[in-house]
Amino acid sequence: MSFQATAIKKSFDKQPVLNAVTISVERGEILGLLGKCASGKSTLCRIIAGEIFLDSGTLRLDGKSLANRKEIAYVPQCISDSEETSVWKKLGLSGKKEVTDLSLTPAVIALLHAFRLNPEQVQDSDSLSESQKQLFVIARALAAKPRLLIFDDALSGLDNSSKILVFGACYRYVKEDGGSMLVAANHPADVLPFSDRVALLHGGSIIQEGTPFECYRRPHSPAAAGIISEIDFIRGKLIDVGAGEAFVETAIGKLSGALANPEKEMTVGCDVTVGIRIESWNRSDMAPEENCFRATVVMSAFFGDYADCLLLFENGQRLNARFKNPRMFDLSEGTSFDVWLDPDDVLIF
Repeated sequence: MSFQATAIKKSFDKQPVLNAVTISVERGEILGLLGKCASGKSTLCRIIAGEIFLDSGTLRLDGKSLANRKEIAYVPQCISDSEETSVWKKLGLSGKKEVTDLSLTPAVIALLHAFRLNPEQVQDSDSLSESQKQLFVIARALAAKPRLLIFDDALSGLDNSSKILVFGACYRYVKEDGGSMLVAANHPADVLPFSDRVALLHGGSIIQEGTPFECYRRPHSPAAAGIISEIDFIRGKLIDVGAGEAFVETAIGKLSGALANPEKEMTVGCDVTVGIRIESWNRSDMAPEENCFRATVVMSAFFGDYADCLLLFENGQRLNARFKNPRMFDLSEGTSFDVWLDPDDVLIF
């Protein structure tokens, strides 16, 4: 089974939202669709699900035009009060939101247990929290074993432990049952862990596609880098280049880094953009000489297994940094220390 959406275009009030978007999902594959808010993700998902009409383009399942959506299941973001009645009816529930016998099939019950929900608890939706309702919707969609399952930011309202349970169920549906999934989200953490490929959507266009590792390690543009990671950008001037690496003079000093897109021609003296992911900063007493700088903590936020800091460099430049195991060193305001970057983590655009 393969699904293809080809050259999909859509506008609202003459404003283009999707610009000839093309994606494909193979049987036994999970395609992640990552993009910022208003990038067109939900519009594309809703077109495929039959919720809205496309302006032009084609949708095909196994090479045949997609005439109906009976073999496609669509799970939107957490159900709002205005959507609740219609969504629950689609799940086989009555107007009083009481579960019918058809709704609690053995497959649904098994998934509810897997999601740590009591099947008896879903007899009345009023007793469920928003996240529990979402888990029930996901369980119903998975139990139907559609040929294509679409998650439209469907994980955003779940806690991390619930997400892990859903990841496992989705993986079994795809890899063991031969299903296919399109998973759209704003946050990389909701897509990267279980996607075979990712497509990065920006301004209504796919700007990069590849494995999660490929797109994360070498985003081809600042826009792609900003979609798939938390990253700071600074301007610089190229002072040397060769064999996929380059040296750039920046506001914090000389940086050695990797060309994000080796196919893009760059010449010495040209202006470039340097991308530094916040998690790429290292701190140790044995810092190397290359890409090493003195910085002072302006402010920090402790999250348990990591801490986010705003660092002030000696020339006045401020950049964000994320340090793992923050208990190992002092990150209080005003503390100064050396930080450094591996050249492979410095992206030059």
